Amino acid sequence: MPRPVRSLAALAIFAVAIVAAALARAANIALAPPAPTVNQAPPQAGCAARPTGPYAVPKSFTKDTVTVECSDGYRMTGDLIRRVRSRGAMPGVIYLHEDGKDRHIWHAQSVFTAARQMISLAVDLRGYGENPGTVGNPAKTASAFTDTEYRLMLEDVRDAVSFMAIKPEVEGGKLGIVGADMGANLALLAASAPWGEAIRVVVAVSPSLEWKGLSVRDAIARIPKSTHVYLAAAKDDPASWEACQVIMGLLKGPKDFFQADTGGHGSRVFQGHSFHQIPTWLSSNLVESRAPGGPPGSPPVRRLPAPARPAR
Repeated sequence: MPRPVRSLAALAIFAVAIVAAALARAANIALAPPAPTVNQAPPQAGCAARPTGPYAVPKSFTKDTVTVECSDGYRMTGDLIRRVRSRGAMPGVIYLHEDGKDRHIWHAQSVFTAARQMISLAVDLRGYGENPGTVGNPAKTASAFTDTEYRLMLEDVRDAVSFMAIKPEVEGGKLGIVGADMGANLALLAASAPWGEAIRVVVAVSPSLEWKGLSVRDAIARIPKSTHVYLAAAKDDPASWEACQVIMGLLKGPKDFFQADTGGHGSRVFQGHSFHQIPTWLSSNLVESRAPGGPPGSPPVRRLPAPARPAR
């Protein structure tokens, strides 16, 4: 055989060998079980695999998916998060999401709240998240709600407050409530209601004076003077920022206004480096000891500056 022909034949045989080796390797990979990731160790015999994903919690915490039964039979899905080695009853905090979102927007804050010796409950409000697909619930989503149906959400919040208040691991008389956008209005309305007397602290992010029938202007005066209210808005969300200014003037008890230069609307105000701010406020009112008494006259008013952004 001439030398050029022999060279071409050798190259062809070499190429076929490489392809065959690659196919064999691919087959072995396909048949082998996937290797565990950093966050997913192989389960031990007799133990259930730990849930993973963007809404998993560290090993020192527990997260239970719970159902809050509403007075009309509606079933709200929620995540209840607490530390594993918690002792005794602790304050409870309820997180209410904004329009178009679900309970998961508060996941980071919920875990950090539990880290500060509190129990957190983040719920999907009526018509949002997993609720329309829950057995026994109407399939109707909130996008088709009337103002009357939005106002009924306040009764759902009352049921969430009762759910937390009667749990033996929760100090029923020491509750906090956090909300963004429509959740902020619901939080303020809950604190003003007779059944909201256990609510000691409110965090209202990007509230409005009126949202689809959830009007807060008249309710603000009914919030007890003992309830500490934190308002938060970004200056690039002028409607909410102006609403906070009005609400600050109507509140009679202790109040703070967190003003961010940027951040937009809703829970985005506390994304990134400032996500821990809300749990810190809650802890300072519900967990940490506070000096009795205070200065005479009107309650203190503080305007809290946004923390400096880290240099890039």
